[in-house]
Amino acid sequence: MAHLQLPPGYHRAPASDDVIHEAAAHLRQVALAESGRQYASVEDYANFWRAPFLDREHDIALVRGEDGTLAAQAVVVNRPPYTEPISIGLVSPQHHGRGLGSALLEWQEARAREGIGEAPDGARVALESFVDSRHDRSTTLLTDHGFAPDRYFVTMALDFDGGSPQAEFPPSFALRTWSDDQLEAAARTAAESFEDHYGYVERPMEARLDELRHRTQHPGFDPTLQWHLYEGDELVAVNWCNPDHEGDDGVGYVQTLGVRRPWRGRGLARNLLLLSFAEFRLRGKRGVALDVDADSITGATRLYESVGMTEVHRRTRYSKEIRAGADLARRS
Repeated sequence: MAHLQLPPGYHRAPASDDVIHEAAAHLRQVALAESGRQYASVEDYANFWRAPFLDREHDIALVRGEDGTLAAQAVVVNRPPYTEPISIGLVSPQHHGRGLGSALLEWQEARAREGIGEAPDGARVALESFVDSRHDRSTTLLTDHGFAPDRYFVTMALDFDGGSPQAEFPPSFALRTWSDDQLEAAARTAAESFEDHYGYVERPMEARLDELRHRTQHPGFDPTLQWHLYEGDELVAVNWCNPDHEGDDGVGYVQTLGVRRPWRGRGLARNLLLLSFAEFRLRGKRGVALDVDADSITGATRLYESVGMTEVHRRTRYSKEIRAGADLARRS
């Protein structure tokens, strides 16, 4: 197992169930200090810790100081096909400048390297990290450890301070909300809808199904906010939403919006988006948000701008190649 070498005065603690809420509070504290955002509710973070792709004993490192309080934490997310592990690192501001960031990043890289054998033979493996584009300390730490920026992702939002067009679907299409017996069809539709997106990597269907099942176990999962669009018996598009954004109950969140390639160009994505806006308004939300690739090769940002959404936050993805090979991700 990858060894975490910590500075004097710090020790690693287990990521057990009884500290999930403490870890979530720590995440929100650090995120607020770095970017003015909380990034996740306590329920979101607890659900993340229980995800099927996380081995808490080996993939999460909690660091406590001499007084026993949580000083830092790090997570390595490595999902099939194991070619793009993701590092998440958080250090409390009062513990900056003591080497914790470097120690955690070095542990994350070592942990990611342990998973290289799970990746397909000959495939390129790169460790990724997403940071607030304005947070100089994080960007300096990553570049000092051999990472380079390679993509930007933005949060776009819309305040409901006026009217918006109503959704209108062609008569051959029918809307339905979530049904567990359509789990596999929903997973396949979502995967196919995103296969043209930058960075898409083919993943085992069973892994997708496990993650989708896990999403339905979130305490805030609302089946009536998960729309499926059919033409006849064919599931052609999905719009999966959450009733809050980063723990803010006043803002709805569009998590997954996708249309399969043969059905694009008919305004379906736009109308699904307008449908969610109308529902959030009915529920008394003051606005809506979503996250998107800033340079989306499918034109997603143009769609969101066309309905009045604007960029409110930007993250930079940093990447470090840890094994050379064939790149399995779509880049164009």
